[in-house]
Amino acid sequence: MHWIILILDKMSPISYNIIDKLHSMKTPKVVEFDEWLNGLSSYLQALVEIRLKRIRDHNHFGDVKALGGGLFELRWKNGLRVYFGYVVMEDGQAALMFLGGDKNGQNRDIGKARALLARETA
Repeated sequence: MHWIILILDKMSPISYNIIDKLHSMKTPKVVEFDEWLNGLSSYLQALVEIRLKRIRDHNHFGDVKALGGGLFELRWKNGLRVYFGYVVMEDGQAALMFLGGDKNGQNRDIGKARALLARETA
């Protein structure tokens, strides 16, 4: 499946306005994301799933950083990271989850997430 990525390089008032107008945000995942998530402890899995539920139910992303080129990073205080991009699906907009990681492997994980973004939008 191919996706159209919305390039919102900075979370400007305009991009917040776009997100706020959405009634519900979907959070589809690529296979690599599910593999990463399944490798986490049940506690960390729950932290990620709760955050994704908040995104789906309330469009509340929490601590998020724009990394440029359509890639974003969800951040947790414990160092956990999830990389995603906004996509337009047939039935609405979604935040496509590419990959997760932690602060220690951040540069490597961002590189992998960028490659997944390129693959999914090719």
